[in-house]
Amino acid sequence: MVLIGDFNIPSNSKWYNQITELFAARDLHAEFCKNVRRPEEATYSSENSLVLWNDADQRIDYCWAIDRLDDYELMKLDVVDLDVLKQARGEELSDHWAQLFTVVPRPSK
Repeated sequence: MVLIGDFNIPSNSKWYNQITELFAARDLHAEFCKNVRRPEEATYSSENSLVLWNDADQRIDYCWAIDRLDDYELMKLDVVDLDVLKQARGEELSDHWAQLFTVVPRPSK
């Protein structure tokens, strides 16, 4: 199961921690970037002309994987590719950059 959307919370906030703890959720963006050794990309950035604050570069949009609810085990998912879709300055569709995840079921052990 995935929980995905524009949460408007930075990853160093108490709300981020509460969501990850409450649902035992895995942050798929952070997990993918760690696995392929690349930095996480901002989804809210002053590069975007619709963003109202300077130096607003941070990720505030998330895709969490939830592997279990109570005693019910869910299909585990992994990200095999991730893109943050940026439009040319002045042609943005939103003040947030979209994230495009390629997600596959985790192979059984």
